[in-house]
Amino acid sequence: MRLLLTALAASVCLLNSCADDLFSATVEIPFPEHEPLPALTLDVRAGDTTLYYRITMSRGILELPQAVELSADFSLTRDGAVVDSFSSYISRSDAFNGQRLLATPISPEMGSYEARLRVPGFAEVVARQTMPTVPVVTNVAYEPKGALDGNGDRVDKLEFDLMDDPATEDYYGFRTVLPPSSASIWYIGCANDSTGVVTCDTVYQQDLRFISQASPDPALKQSEGYGLVLTDAAFTNDRYRVRMTFNNYSEGEVELEVYHLTEDAYRFGVSKYAYLDAQGNPFAEPVTVHNNVENGYGYFLLSNVLRVELGK
Repeated sequence: MRLLLTALAASVCLLNSCADDLFSATVEIPFPEHEPLPALTLDVRAGDTTLYYRITMSRGILELPQAVELSADFSLTRDGAVVDSFSSYISRSDAFNGQRLLATPISPEMGSYEARLRVPGFAEVVARQTMPTVPVVTNVAYEPKGALDGNGDRVDKLEFDLMDDPATEDYYGFRTVLPPSSASIWYIGCANDSTGVVTCDTVYQQDLRFISQASPDPALKQSEGYGLVLTDAAFTNDRYRVRMTFNNYSEGEVELEVYHLTEDAYRFGVSKYAYLDAQGNPFAEPVTVHNNVENGYGYFLLSNVLRVELGK
């Protein structure tokens, strides 16, 4: 029977001019066409004195950065009042981040923010966010080297109660930072006067040292930019006991940052972390980073923050 089946398969192959691999096939999958659109990124946190942004043009997955010549007008408003506005120039599709010194810090009070970007030849880019309330925590308990990590090493243990309004849908983030080890100086908004003297705004950017966190609570997820994040869908009442661990490798003073996030900030942080985590893994499922910009690409995020000194 085996000889008969082998002979039959061989005859079929000869009749149909089979290749060496009877079961191989080549399938061409074309990449979708990409329509270049303005791209805007803006992460605004209560208390910020400088606006960090990126204004550029999008490009396709197989496209190299392209030289462009486009003007752009940007504005950020809070409850209709202008927070900042300026004109920019887009020269390449991989523009660097920009900074703007604000006249006053970003208010922690609730307010409706709107970012608008106008680029000639394209529909106006719009993104909206509402500043969340200042988060409230109580009963903070910090114990250096009070827990064990998955490898059996001693790590710091931190617990606290997070207060929550059960009538609203809320999102939170928690990260621990060490005091700045250095600072960068930026000169922005430079201009020449009639005598040729150049004046600039000076920005001192402190380089915080972030500590990676973990939690035995499966409701807490890792994120990019906000540490561990949580939604109040896991809450059963108006408070939640947050449990986390971290390694204070410097054994210096530690500060806890508690963020009250917009939904867009939460979704961006989680998806950006997943995107970075999947890089270099050929078996990882492709990740789409959250986008909340109308008529373009990018994100506009708001968050309120409470800082708690934990000591050494």
